[in-house]
Amino acid sequence: MNTRPIVRLSAALALLCLFVGSACDAAPAGQKSRAHGLELTHPEGWSVTMPESRYWLIEDAAKDAQVIVLPFIAARGLSSAAWFERELGGTLGALLPGAHLDGVQPSGAPADESLADLTFTRNGAPWRALALCRIAERGGLLYVISAPRDHFDAKRATMLGVLRSVRFTAPDGNAGPAGSKPVALTTFRDPNEGAFSIDVPKGWQVQGGTLRRAAVDVVHCLVAQSPNGEQRIQLGDCEVPAFVVPTQMLAMTGFTEGSMYSPGYGMNFMVRRYLPGTAFLDDYLPWRLGEGLRIASRNERPELVQELNAIAQRHLGGMVQMTRHAGESRFSTRINGQARAGYAFVMTMLTDVGGNGNWNMTDLLVVTAPKAKLDETVNTATRMLATLRLDPGWVARQQQMTGEVSRVVSETNAAIAKTISDTSRRRDATLDHISEKWSDYLLDQTVVRDNTTGEQWKVEYGSNTYWLHESRDTIVGSERHERPSIDFTPLEELH
Repeated sequence: MNTRPIVRLSAALALLCLFVGSACDAAPAGQKSRAHGLELTHPEGWSVTMPESRYWLIEDAAKDAQVIVLPFIAARGLSSAAWFERELGGTLGALLPGAHLDGVQPSGAPADESLADLTFTRNGAPWRALALCRIAERGGLLYVISAPRDHFDAKRATMLGVLRSVRFTAPDGNAGPAGSKPVALTTFRDPNEGAFSIDVPKGWQVQGGTLRRAAVDVVHCLVAQSPNGEQRIQLGDCEVPAFVVPTQMLAMTGFTEGSMYSPGYGMNFMVRRYLPGTAFLDDYLPWRLGEGLRIASRNERPELVQELNAIAQRHLGGMVQMTRHAGESRFSTRINGQARAGYAFVMTMLTDVGGNGNWNMTDLLVVTAPKAKLDETVNTATRMLATLRLDPGWVARQQQMTGEVSRVVSETNAAIAKTISDTSRRRDATLDHISEKWSDYLLDQTVVRDNTTGEQWKVEYGSNTYWLHESRDTIVGSERHERPSIDFTPLEELH
């Protein structure tokens, strides 16, 4: 396995050393460690962890000297100095509670680097932190040293020495704390439809698979639990329905918030206002894990979805608006009377078509474990997620089934239309056609046809082109003659 260091921090940390006015030429005496893709030297008793699999935390045994290395994706056009200002209430606020920015200055390097002096509060005591942020294109790295304010100067040289010794290496698969043995994985295959496979911890109890709530409403979920029941990893939740946003029309027909609404063909939606990201977790976690649950921290993750949202806007646009939100929470709860710490991540997606919205929870990870084992369990979960694969044959069959459902809907509508037609067959065909066109004119409608299947739909008049989504339940009008995305095919306007 390749263990060659791929990134060196020397240049950036030399600037940080100059910024704090401290010599830090030598790495600290002590033990050499390799963990979580890092090689470093630190004093005896220090530990290396990767909380939430998001950043590296290197700290002494008393937890009053901390070194942090955080990779991140920056928003387009955001400078390193502006990143500090923007993230005071976000990433920085999560790492350094109540962070206050005392000063920011450019590093003087050709790259986009800024140095910051910060104060914050931890366990009721005032702390000081020095940080360097570097952004190249949209890839960012944040380096932080922090300690109680009264002891910062005494610990500064040691912390900088630890940070200067850090080398990024190719991951070695060690997902546990430094020195621990990673959990062995074995492959689990969906027992219901063979839709997916995923590697899970060997010897753990695993339940789940694909749940088909309707022909085109399919969800995947899985729960893996350690033999002693202490560690639990949950992917998805088959009990969470799809949602439709409340409207005046739904309320007038008796479908108020919290009720179930079915548009037919096995589809069922709960009428519920949209809960983006962490708002969903605030609602979901107490429902799933008990009212005694306490949220310790919340963190929105806009950097994970901004590119997806931009792609959706670029290719759909018009009447279809698709917006995703991502967020994570850390929490504490009790399971079977035992104290547990937890981590949760969610992605929600709102789709609005002409003012009518529906939404769903697209991705969910919930991890619980004893506090000392939480980071290890989260890392095991991320290893699992990296192995998740959908079966290509199942995907192809699902796409075919979606088309068949569309044909069933079309044939049903045709049968209804034929029944109506049979009761009034004596009407003159020409007058009937004129009447239909006149009705369309009054209702501001037009008729479009899929020339591949011959199916026809009435849609809102006024667009230059019309496009049918591959799900065959959404038609989009556009002023342009460009395909909204690869998922759409063109329709012909008949009149």
